[in-house]
Amino acid sequence: MGKLGVLTFAEGDFDNRGFSVTLQLRDEGKPATIQETGALPPDPELIESYNSWKVTYYGFLGIKVRLGMILGQINNFSMDDVNQKADNLSQHFNQWLKSPQFSHVREELIAHLKEDDEVRLIIQTSNLDLRKLPWHLWDKLLRSLIV
Repeated sequence: MGKLGVLTFAEGDFDNRGFSVTLQLRDEGKPATIQETGALPPDPELIESYNSWKVTYYGFLGIKVRLGMILGQINNFSMDDVNQKADNLSQHFNQWLKSPQFSHVREELIAHLKEDDEVRLIIQTSNLDLRKLPWHLWDKLLRSLIV
């Protein structure tokens, strides 16, 4: 039986307030056994990193991207450009998740997960930018911490 983790983000933003976060962890089909709260700090550069990757990726595909009121210019991006932006985004995202205010949430996950556990992580938020982030990359971070 797998584990289910639910990260619930309170109202917040990347510019000024950051986000309060509650983690609930349980075995599938059972009530939550762990509940931990923490916070992630504001980080407007994280969203800039995401947008930079998006413009580069879509530019590589030849698609115009509208970010706010600015229409991204189509350029001749290489796959190396896309990979570099993806690596930058991944590193920035994982650094944000290593924030001291969030460390006890991360530590609770690590303490209660085994290497062979199958984990589903649900992100609950009304913030569209949080939904866009590459949460699947956090699995790599957690796996490296568990081993």
